[in-house]
Amino acid sequence: MALPPLSLPVIMLVVFLANIIPVMPPTWAFLSYVFVTQGGDPLALAVLGAVFSTFGRLVLARISKYLPRFLGRRETGNLHYLHGELRKFPGAEFAFTFFYALGPFPSNAVFIVAGSADLNIAPIAAGFFAGRVISYYALISAAKVAVDAVRPYFSLDNPLVWAADLIGIALTLGVFLIDWKSVVKKYGRGRN
Repeated sequence: MALPPLSLPVIMLVVFLANIIPVMPPTWAFLSYVFVTQGGDPLALAVLGAVFSTFGRLVLARISKYLPRFLGRRETGNLHYLHGELRKFPGAEFAFTFFYALGPFPSNAVFIVAGSADLNIAPIAAGFFAGRVISYYALISAAKVAVDAVRPYFSLDNPLVWAADLIGIALTLGVFLIDWKSVVKKYGRGRN
């Protein structure tokens, strides 16, 4: 059963909230679902998705600023050291998050660490946004191509779908109708 069409504000709210909560499914999967089921412009969806995804991650980073209060002295020292080392390499934050965001990898840890270590969030967010626009566009487009390629094979008009269903039902019934005790006794390893 498919969901009813979602409005653009609802789609962007879901993307925003999903990027604040570290354990949500990947944004690209949701955006791909929206594009496959509702259509539209994949580039516009990727850009808007990246905007609201970045806003959500910025909120996550902001919330993570409070995490060091619950860490020990050693962990807090590690975060301060990381902060100091990254300041030695201007542009490193942008480059790292840009290349990281090109993949479908979860990015919550990047923003939790950035917030906890009190890193300069602007280049991290910019790199994340740029990388996600590209990756979202590629993944949304690939999902559409994949769905279009297999959709005919799952249509109820396809006799192979009906044949596969009937074979599945027959196999299920067969499991119930077979005298498994006799089969195991005759062919099993534990013959007495």
